[in-house]
Amino acid sequence: MAGINVNGIGRNPYADSYLTSAKNRSNTTSKDTFVNAVKKVEESKNSADTSNVMYPGDVTIDYPPRINNAVNNSVVSEKSKDEMSLDEYKQWVMNQISQFPVSGWVRSTFSSGSIVIKEEAFERMKNDPEYENYVLNRVRSAYSVQGLPVGSNNVGFDVIGASPEECYGYAGPVGKSGSETANDGESWWEKRHERMEELMKEQEKEAVKRAQARRKAVQNEYLNSQLAAAAYEKSSIILPDNPVIL
Repeated sequence: MAGINVNGIGRNPYADSYLTSAKNRSNTTSKDTFVNAVKKVEESKNSADTSNVMYPGDVTIDYPPRINNAVNNSVVSEKSKDEMSLDEYKQWVMNQISQFPVSGWVRSTFSSGSIVIKEEAFERMKNDPEYENYVLNRVRSAYSVQGLPVGSNNVGFDVIGASPEECYGYAGPVGKSGSETANDGESWWEKRHERMEELMKEQEKEAVKRAQARRKAVQNEYLNSQLAAAAYEKSSIILPDNPVIL
C-alpha cells in the first residue's frame, strides 16, 4: 500500500518538494553552465586578441641589437599608416629597425644595454613623419657609431620619449659606480652627438660641392653651345667678291 497514491492520499509532500527543488536546481545549473560557457568563450577570445598583440606598451630593444621577433608582416606593410593599429605600426617600425646595419665596433665593445621606445613615442611617430624620421635616425646612429673612446666592455642605454627633450641616454664601462657611469655616459653621448653633427656637416659640404660642380658643368655646357652657335653663324656669312668700301 505504500506505493499506492489515490487522490493525493499516500503522497509524500517532502518527496514532491525535493523533486521540484532538484528540477529547479537542474534548470538553474543548466542556465548558469550555458552563461558561464558563453563567458568563457568571450574571455578566451579576449585573451586571444591580447595574445596577438606583439608589442604591448613600451618596446625594449637589446643593445647591441638582437631582434628576433621582427617579422616582415606583409599585411602590415601593405597598409597605410592611418590604417594601422598602434601595434601594427610598432611592428612596422621594428621591421625597419631590424634592417639597420650594426657596426662591428658596437658589437665588439658593448656587452649589454637597451634602447627603450616609449608607448607615447610610437603614438607621436605614427602621426608625425618628422618625429618618426628623428627616432629612426637616432636608432640608426646608435647602431652605426664607431671608434668613440669608451673602453672595450661597455653598457649603453637610450630612452626615446614623445619629444626630443624627453629622449636621454648614457653609456660607460661595465663595473663603474653609478655617478661615474652617468658622467662617462654624458660624455659618450655628447661625443656621439658631436660626431653625428660633424658627419652631417661633412655631408652638407659634399652636397654643396656636388651642386657647385653640376652648376659649373651646366654653365660650361651653355657657354660652349653659345660659342659653337656663334662660330656656325660666322662661317655661314657669304662675303661678295668685290666688296664696296665706303
